[in-house]
Amino acid sequence: MGKQVTLDLYHCAENLLQDKQALKDIIQKAMSAGDMPALVDYMHSDTHTDFSIVALCVGGHVTAHSYPRLGFIAVDIFSCDNNTNPDKVALIIKNFFNPESSKMTYLQRGDFGTISDMKPRKQTHTQTMRRVKNTGAKMLRLLSNKDD
Repeated sequence: MGKQVTLDLYHCAENLLQDKQALKDIIQKAMSAGDMPALVDYMHSDTHTDFSIVALCVGGHVTAHSYPRLGFIAVDIFSCDNNTNPDKVALIIKNFFNPESSKMTYLQRGDFGTISDMKPRKQTHTQTMRRVKNTGAKMLRLLSNKDD
């Protein structure tokens, strides 16, 4: 019945996460590229910096929740139209923010219990320099423990 892609983008540039108009524009561009053109969108802000955008299309939606101070944005893309490409929407948004690390989760919705394993398919991605730093830190910890 539907496809859902969720994105968790970590360590994004704060200035990109604060730019409400740029986020609104990239969501509309991504939705058009994924054959999910936005019909209407709405923006809401709970605080001076954190905000949410909801964009509706025929048979689907994109929501984005931006937390600039945390360098984090959560995006949900849902479509119940097989002629759309929510993966493409997700990748365009992800490339715009260029996060240091990310998690993309794929869900099939409305299977009516025919799929016994409901585990979503996940992809994680970490920028190369971040991996090098993490590996170096692990090696230092490992070497320092051998001296004990």
